[in-house]
Amino acid sequence: MLALLWWPLAAVAAGTGVVAWRRAHTAALSLAEIAEAVVDLRATELATALGIVTPHNRVTPGIGHEITERLRKGA
Repeated sequence: MLALLWWPLAAVAAGTGVVAWRRAHTAALSLAEIAEAVVDLRATELATALGIVTPHNRVTPGIGHEITERLRKGA
């Protein structure tokens, strides 16, 4: 209510909200990139742990889709 009566407070609150959103968005993107890198580095081991055969110790796009289907929620 005070922000409606005193515009500088409203401006500071809005600016703080924008900064918080941007930082949360950046953190979420970083976490997603780290998770993807871990899977890329250990994809063969992950496939083996899930019981998926990896010919020549390589993960092909088809094997990648199979891993995704097994790990997807509700599957």
